[in-house]
Amino acid sequence: MPQDFISKYGSVMLKRLVNLAGFMGSFIAVVFVLHRLNSYRTALDFSQFGFQTLLILVCAIVVYSAANALLTLVWWNLLQDLGDSSSFGSAFHIYGLSQLAKYIPGNIFHLASRQTLGMAAGIKGWILGKSIVYELLVICASALVFSIAAVSLLIPWVSGTSALMLSLGMLSLAVWAAKI
Repeated sequence: MPQDFISKYGSVMLKRLVNLAGFMGSFIAVVFVLHRLNSYRTALDFSQFGFQTLLILVCAIVVYSAANALLTLVWWNLLQDLGDSSSFGSAFHIYGLSQLAKYIPGNIFHLASRQTLGMAAGIKGWILGKSIVYELLVICASALVFSIAAVSLLIPWVSGTSALMLSLGMLSLAVWAAKI
């Protein structure tokens, strides 16, 4: 009898617990971000911002949002390659909420949030775990490729043009390797 109860209701309780953990992580992240924004509000006098500064700020917000949408698309494609069949809308929701946790000190909470939110949405844990490993590898490779462009700032005899060309060559090689 107790074994039947555990097998029947245990998975439901576990799913609710994972849902609660995902919700709490997202809630804490939102509260933290709002708290930080409130503390910045007192440090900045927005009335001193001119039209050009506000336009640059709006453009930066648009570019950042587009970059996050692109990252979501990449993550969703990664999930698809690993065998998940979630919709893009579901991935967009999970990735967007988990990105808020990036701003909590420690810089790992967005990964934990993505894991719990994804599992709560029915994505297998091992798929989410592998996607995190692959994502971290891609971030490291991207950082390496784009840091090559800054070599000319560190080594005076390397021209900016040659460093940029080398960086673009490495980027092309990385894109080619990713397609194999």
